Amino acid sequence: MGWMSNWQYATVVPTQKWRSGMTMPRTVKLLYKDSMYLIAAEPVEEIEAVLKHEQAQQVAGIDITQQSTEIFESKVRGGAWMSVLKMNAMDSKTIRLTMKNANNEEASLILHVPDGKVEFDRTKAGKRDFSEDFAQPIIGNYAFADSTVIKVEMYWDENGFEIFVNDGEFQMTNLVFPNDNWNCIELSSDDRAQLVEASYIPIRKTWVR
Repeated sequence: MGWMSNWQYATVVPTQKWRSGMTMPRTVKLLYKDSMYLIAAEPVEEIEAVLKHEQAQQVAGIDITQQSTEIFESKVRGGAWMSVLKMNAMDSKTIRLTMKNANNEEASLILHVPDGKVEFDRTKAGKRDFSEDFAQPIIGNYAFADSTVIKVEMYWDENGFEIFVNDGEFQMTNLVFPNDNWNCIELSSDDRAQLVEASYIPIRKTWVR
């Protein structure tokens, strides 16, 4: 379990009672892949106990194109969600997963497949003028395997995204400060790609005031 913040801006985030929060607890494992060792991490299996499987939504077999395609819309204001997407990059060099809200704010996860980069762009995700460092896109390195399905597991609420690519071989956690709740996910790509399947599951509250 880690602290969901960064000392570059932790003391100036636009909050009143809390200075960010903690990440979900994770299981850490050592993998041997492509002749090298890799530290992977996934949410602990106990997370299953707080997932509302009875309210899950699923979609499958959707073409991803340059035109953004809405693949999820929440009628619930607020709350936390888990989503699992399996995508085939096919001919695409870039796949973009964008969260949106009613204020036209957005946060994007961008997979740069041949370049081996994972980017999170929160430059349009609400409040960001409290720190020049916060407004910068976050980019990490990850070598995507050729001709395989890319799995993205994501947990999010109003202020945080926890992202796990290919069963935790790559992980990224980011704060956001939107002016409204996220209620829509769109997918787009620069060329031919496919959403093999996706599911969206609400997460039960584990803390009560």
